[in-house]
Amino acid sequence: MATLQTLLALAVLIYVLCVIVQAVQEVFKSLLDSKASTMEKVIHDFMDDHLRLDQVKSALEARGLDIATLEHFSKDDFRQLLNGIQLAVPQIQGVLATANATEDQVKDHIAGVFDAARAEFQKSYTTRNKQWALVSSLSRQACRNL
Repeated sequence: MATLQTLLALAVLIYVLCVIVQAVQEVFKSLLDSKASTMEKVIHDFMDDHLRLDQVKSALEARGLDIATLEHFSKDDFRQLLNGIQLAVPQIQGVLATANATEDQVKDHIAGVFDAARAEFQKSYTTRNKQWALVSSLSRQACRNL
């Protein structure tokens, strides 16, 4: 019985520590605004020729959302967001091989690209967080050695 209680106490302790570490990570992420800045970079890299970041931000703000919420958008959600964005003629031209593509066709294409952009965001965001964790670990180790 004592062994079972010890294992249970150990499991609860590990769970509590995991929750605390996760909370600290979320605080650092929000203070550094890493999610939003990574999403902005990915949108700029993937779509800036045909969809400007300020247009996306304006459409999100009109719905009371911020740029980081795009992480949870599906292709269809993003396509609905594009309905609130008026594209200029230069943005429409050159997106599709068809010279007389409609604005809806261009928005459908951009929404399709969003899936790739979201995947790139996940990859970039994870890499960036791993780099921060590594730097933090090395810093703590260096402080201990002093």
